[in-house]
Amino acid sequence: MKKSVFLWGTLLFILSLTCFPLFSGNNNLLSLSQVMRPGLGLLDSDGDHWPDKIAWRIILPENPSAAELAAAADVAARFNFESLAVNMNLVFSSPVDSPRPSSFLPIYLEIVASENTSLSPHQAKISLSGPPDSPRILVQATSAETLLQACRAFFLRWPYLWEIWGRENGLTYNRVEKDVLSFLQENGLNQAEISIQAVLYQFQPPVSPFSSLKKLRFDENEIKEMLVEIKIKQTSEYRQAVAAFRRLNQLHRWGEKSHLLSYPGCAGLTFLLSGPEEKTRVSIPRLGFPGRLLTPRYKSVRPARIKGKDFDLTSFFTTKGVYQDSDKDGLHDGIDSQIIIPQDFSLKEVTSVASRFVLDTAGASFPLVFLDKEITEPQRLVAPLLIGQSNRLIQKLIKQGQLKKPSFEANLVLFQVVPRAFNDSAALVILENEPQYLGPALQYFSRTFPYFKEYREGAPQISDLTDHLQAFLKGKSGGAEAYFLGKIDELIDQLQGTPLESLEVKLASEQPSSEFIEYLQTYLQEKLNPRQLVVKPVNLQESRVVFSREKAFAWEGEVVQQRVARFLASLPESAKSKPLFLSLGLSESPAVRQKIKAALEKQLAQAGLTNFEVEVLSAYKQGFFWLTEKILPRLKKARVKRVLIKVARVKVDRRTPQRFYSEPLRWLQELYPVDEIMAKTLDLPLSQVVFELKEPSPPIYEIQAFNQEGGIILEEQFTPQTTTRTFLDVLPEWGQVTVSTGWLQIKQGGQTVLQEKIPTDLEKIWDLYQKDILPEVYKYILKKTQGEPTLAKQPYFKRLLVEIWASEPDFRLGLDEELISSLESIHDEIYFDTLDFCRGITEVVVEEEPKEDTSRYNAPGNVMPLIHPSTEGEPPRVKVSFEDWPGKSPFLQITWQIQDRPSRQKKFTFPRLKPKKIQIPAFYFNGEKKRLEKLIIEVEAAHKKEYFTLLKIIQTFRHLVEKGHLNNSFTWPNLKQLVLRLKGDSLEKEEILAVKSPPFSREKLPPAEAEGSFSIPTQEIISPEMCLKLAARLGQSPWLRMYIAGQSREK
Repeated sequence: MKKSVFLWGTLLFILSLTCFPLFSGNNNLLSLSQVMRPGLGLLDSDGDHWPDKIAWRIILPENPSAAELAAAADVAARFNFESLAVNMNLVFSSPVDSPRPSSFLPIYLEIVASENTSLSPHQAKISLSGPPDSPRILVQATSAETLLQACRAFFLRWPYLWEIWGRENGLTYNRVEKDVLSFLQENGLNQAEISIQAVLYQFQPPVSPFSSLKKLRFDENEIKEMLVEIKIKQTSEYRQAVAAFRRLNQLHRWGEKSHLLSYPGCAGLTFLLSGPEEKTRVSIPRLGFPGRLLTPRYKSVRPARIKGKDFDLTSFFTTKGVYQDSDKDGLHDGIDSQIIIPQDFSLKEVTSVASRFVLDTAGASFPLVFLDKEITEPQRLVAPLLIGQSNRLIQKLIKQGQLKKPSFEANLVLFQVVPRAFNDSAALVILENEPQYLGPALQYFSRTFPYFKEYREGAPQISDLTDHLQAFLKGKSGGAEAYFLGKIDELIDQLQGTPLESLEVKLASEQPSSEFIEYLQTYLQEKLNPRQLVVKPVNLQESRVVFSREKAFAWEGEVVQQRVARFLASLPESAKSKPLFLSLGLSESPAVRQKIKAALEKQLAQAGLTNFEVEVLSAYKQGFFWLTEKILPRLKKARVKRVLIKVARVKVDRRTPQRFYSEPLRWLQELYPVDEIMAKTLDLPLSQVVFELKEPSPPIYEIQAFNQEGGIILEEQFTPQTTTRTFLDVLPEWGQVTVSTGWLQIKQGGQTVLQEKIPTDLEKIWDLYQKDILPEVYKYILKKTQGEPTLAKQPYFKRLLVEIWASEPDFRLGLDEELISSLESIHDEIYFDTLDFCRGITEVVVEEEPKEDTSRYNAPGNVMPLIHPSTEGEPPRVKVSFEDWPGKSPFLQITWQIQDRPSRQKKFTFPRLKPKKIQIPAFYFNGEKKRLEKLIIEVEAAHKKEYFTLLKIIQTFRHLVEKGHLNNSFTWPNLKQLVLRLKGDSLEKEEILAVKSPPFSREKLPPAEAEGSFSIPTQEIISPEMCLKLAARLGQSPWLRMYIAGQSREK
């Protein structure tokens, strides 16, 4: 991703996080071409081929100027952008706080007096020196402004000389070294070591005072001279190289081969050739100038068409503020913002702020940091960060009335979002009273914000506060108690002095406060003095059972044995000598079916039969078990070369609309993974087990096995037993489905004498669910929604718990992780078919229709099938509990009786408060105590009535908290005070809430167990509590960091 854009006379460009290919020539020297390549100053500490450690350190003078700080900030941000891990400690002041030279690679930024250097005004030099294991870079200029230009030109444009054209075709330092190497090789020299040792920049002087020249852009610059060192070991080759460069210089003078070693971004190359005994300099100036330098362009006079950004402090480091997501893939890939500091700025902490900007993005625009005097077109600014009270742009906002500078204590620093500060874009202003407290504030902003106290996933952050307030305005966390106390006061005014026989108050909220209930008891007794007083809390999170069902069924194994017993009882003695064949299909595991077979054989023998055969097949995945249990044992005895399995398609009739149509390949899918099992058992290549689809007619399955010669050695067929039923009984219009079922077939003397379908245990449970449970659920939903279930009225219930115990196939195949489990199938049927049913009865109102598939918004309630492990050989049973909340919203129900009068009742429901906007526009940081002093959260009411309701709730809540009648739910670390700024129509009022200590933590983790080996259970359901304990134990590992990323709630 490469982009270039011109802004304020400074080139900005987008860089993508990539690793640079190392130069492959004979280059063992350190070079400026290696500055940001992995291996020199950017290290890969874990061997994954991505830089994650920065060895460079930027060393500033002891009292750096604003321009020097801007330069250091951008250089540090560029290095951090190229590293996976961001280091906020790359900038030091020399010699006060610099690290030991052995632990880093220094980049010295140095202003030199004009009398002590050969540099002329507006020139800057960047040079590399030192041994290979401890190189250093020196940036020198005669003024801070020129030094800033040089750092931007080299470090922010690197690896390019000037123009940003793309690394494959652009003119890079690596390209220059390759070109020099190619030139030497063409002249018969192959052993040279090449390195770029220095670059000299010549920048344009300040703009002329003449108005005609002020219209032009003089920000186009280039490298004036590049010093390339070439080391050659042999004297003869050294002299040959000198001659080659001198000859090239002469050819350039003659206008020949002028393309060789000539670049638009560099005015000239100076080659320092080092031989065994001598050194020679050869300078090769470029012929002519690029057009951009010969004819400066006019400044743009087009009006700024900048897409504004509207953000608050919770969204500053998102695409609403600093970042952009150009390809809409959910990842930040660019920076829109700028950091602007005043000319007298002197705080090193701004360098960390710049590095913070590159922390959360895969693309970045440089430079990031500007001096306020550089901003000549403020209307083009997008989401800028303005720092310092002397900042010209901040003063302009104050002067224009866009920023009202409040009075605040000297040790506080204000962070304030100014809406539509420039054009349509908001700006973030950081304003101090005393400079000494600005540094700690910037340090908090770069290293902690948007978290309260600790920058760490899972730790409390500022956006959590808006979520908490939204919950409070729904009646949670004390909001309901504060609202309903006002209603109680109204009733007290109405009934005070009236002789009350009884008074019952029922208060329903998510987590009723025991302190408030106790206070309410005392308060009502004191004010109304009823003979009998009951104050009853109702927890809205606790379920109430709407209905429950529990039923046990006869086990299918017993049903079959009883049916066989009745058959035998009716069998004449004369018929007992005839051959009898009994075929049975049950949904049981192979082991249980084997036991049933033995029991039936014993039953037949006890009845006096001597010539009989019993087979007990599986009613679940009938074709699969027919092949593996009846066919495969026979094939194991033969020399099989190839197996052909023919499978009938399912005929699908789409002429009648219905919810569910059969899958044409259903019978083929039911065989999975029989081919791998047969191939493995028969020692055949998988390609020799072949499936072939046939027309949808019986038999469903046909199998042929072939020997080495191609002859058929086995040929059998089988058709599963099925039954047809309504897909959903409550919605018969959804159509019919065909399901597998059990069976009992008895043949005697070759004639079928008994043929019956035997419902499996799960069929019986499903019948109960269809005929008894879902109709009750449907009836309740219609009643609750007044006959009109819609998306907006969801959820319809809290939980539908279906517990099942049944004897069913539930075992591993021994092939990868494949599992045969009818229990898993019934789990999916209950879960997905119930959701499907709820979606089918839900109407979609046009104005609430979402853009995406509405099935994503199907949230009727918690459908929870709880399927227990197979209860082998035991009768099936099912237990159903249908639950709902006591109420959808908090409510207050008051029932009272005046002496000799009938009782009366009033019910109040917590109002639906829907503020237009909840945002955090500002906070004050205490630079002395290193904490958030107060945070302002702005709530804009939808109308005047809502404004007064909000105001009353907050004032009552504060009163209850101050008196100790209600716990303060606003508990946040490192924050002293919360200011709620309420707005509505032309009204505005600020309410102050004290923030509770100790600090709030979302991570209330259970204590981890003692160290030692432990195992994670795989044969039981892991509860949420058990999950937390296991996670806490895993978090003890030095390689794992455990935190709570979010919470799943039923409501």
